[in-house]
Amino acid sequence: MSTEGSHDKKTIDALDDSVPGSSSGMDAEMEPSTKERPAGAPSGSSPLESSPSGSSPAGLSQESDRLNRYVPESEIVSLREELAAKSTEAEEYLTLLRRSRADLENFRRRSQQERSELMLYAAVPVMGKLLPVLDNLERAIEAARGTGESGPLCEGVELILRQLADLLKEEGLEPLDPVGQTFDPQFHEAVEQADSEEHADGTILKELQRGYRLRGKILRPSLVRVARNSGPSRAGISD
Repeated sequence: MSTEGSHDKKTIDALDDSVPGSSSGMDAEMEPSTKERPAGAPSGSSPLESSPSGSSPAGLSQESDRLNRYVPESEIVSLREELAAKSTEAEEYLTLLRRSRADLENFRRRSQQERSELMLYAAVPVMGKLLPVLDNLERAIEAARGTGESGPLCEGVELILRQLADLLKEEGLEPLDPVGQTFDPQFHEAVEQADSEEHADGTILKELQRGYRLRGKILRPSLVRVARNSGPSRAGISD
């Protein structure tokens, strides 16, 4: 009996080792799996699953084809022609811009000059209307002196004339002094001629009406009497 029991026990142990569900067999199967998994690796993952898809042979081939794409010569020529056309167009725009800036600067300069002249000669109409007043005051004083009159009235008129003349002088009004000068149509207007052998032809003998300039610009020419001589030319004065 003891011999038979020992034999049966060995037979049962052999059967346990061969059965997959036995504890000893399961321990043997689980040990390699635990040892082969790297530390920190996620459960259920494998090296094939964690590899990126772009590193596959097909993806590398497509990237290489894209980088090494062949550009036709006709396309290069077309791009060069387009670049040259754009460069020419840019030069034209730059030239137009420079011309426009120059025109703008000229316009600003002209506008500034016109404003300055307007401010400078804005008083011309008023000055022109005051000149007859000066003429009448001068005639009144000359008439009073011709008749020998004197007194407070004449002195008052002379005072008014001096004050008005001084005021207009401060504004830039200056009288002309043409007597003894050669006739110049820019400053003088001849209304009479007189024969004279003592003066050269065209010499101004007398000022009949005073002329004035305002800040260098002739406001009214002088009305003058001009000498006529048979010698030199008559300086453009007709009979």
